[in-house]
Amino acid sequence: MLARGPGRPSRFGDLEAGRHVSTLQHLLKLSHSTDLGEQQKAALELSRLVETTVFPAVSFGPLAHALCRLVPNENRNVAAHSARAIKLLLLDDALRPQAVAAGMPLVLVEALRRWEGEVSCSREILGALQTLCWDKACVLRVVEAGVTTILVDMLAGDSRREDPEEGEGRRSSSIDDEQGFASRGARQRQREAEAVLLAAVTLANILAYSDSVLLTKEEIVLDAARALPALLDLCQGRDKARRCYGVAALANATAHPVLAGKVKELGGLKVLADIEKLQKANLSLGGTQVAECAETAVLRLTGTKDPKVAVRKYKYKWGNKPMMELTFDPVVHRKRLQVCIVLWVLGAIFLFYPLVFSHRAPRGHGGGHHSHTR
Repeated sequence: MLARGPGRPSRFGDLEAGRHVSTLQHLLKLSHSTDLGEQQKAALELSRLVETTVFPAVSFGPLAHALCRLVPNENRNVAAHSARAIKLLLLDDALRPQAVAAGMPLVLVEALRRWEGEVSCSREILGALQTLCWDKACVLRVVEAGVTTILVDMLAGDSRREDPEEGEGRRSSSIDDEQGFASRGARQRQREAEAVLLAAVTLANILAYSDSVLLTKEEIVLDAARALPALLDLCQGRDKARRCYGVAALANATAHPVLAGKVKELGGLKVLADIEKLQKANLSLGGTQVAECAETAVLRLTGTKDPKVAVRKYKYKWGNKPMMELTFDPVVHRKRLQVCIVLWVLGAIFLFYPLVFSHRAPRGHGGGHHSHTR
């Protein structure tokens, strides 16, 4: 990510300028080559350079045009590495306006359309689009490029996909072959699940502007309405991360009158009300956050006039996981939660110890003095 890490310079000029500038110039030259090997080298090295380098806006233009040239490449490795470079660069608030001016939204949407079924590419492209759709100044250019249709198709296709557990019994082969197939299948399903999750988050970001930027975009709103059944499926599924973003997307959608009406037609009010009750009964931090999203949707669907509810939006920049996702899995995050609890208890002890025991100090001190003199 572009957040500064150990040894990370604050400015591009703070680097070993001669070596890094010449490296960048060389890679930009390779990006315009017709040789596939040189294109692959350019995409891979640029993605590595972006991870350790902060680019000022003044130097971003040539890099943006080079990446826009590489992303539509027919080679998936070139497309994936260049899309990753864009994903990381777009985390910098100062670079996104230039990225839009360079035509990145259209390039990324076309690349997603091409590589939708290739998870190694689509997850990088979706990460970049997620951040663009998080930014109010960029989201319109992305949706005008047609990303909503692709996201809806990805979510709808996932909801129709066979449950892996249901198909497990139909795989017949030798024990070794079956175990190998199951292992490969599990990895593939995990990658596909990541892409679907990113699609849900990106759509949630888009729907966060359903009552403003997209309010008069009838075609886009109707397209987004096709995703509502799939979002309701996500909300009722077993995957907690998907449920999180599904509820957030529906909460955002209910800010638009047409989408709110469609959610009610699909029985979404009862689904969201049940989720709200269930999550409020859950004492984990994740439960309370999901409950807030569900509560927002329910209040809007029941016609609340509370201005505080009207302005609630749920959107997520790539790489910034909300608290509700971080605390989902009690197995994976058990140690983290235990450390937090221990630190909280120790902090409470140090904070309240003087207040609780200060009135005993004179007695203890006097008793000790009396015993000594005696």
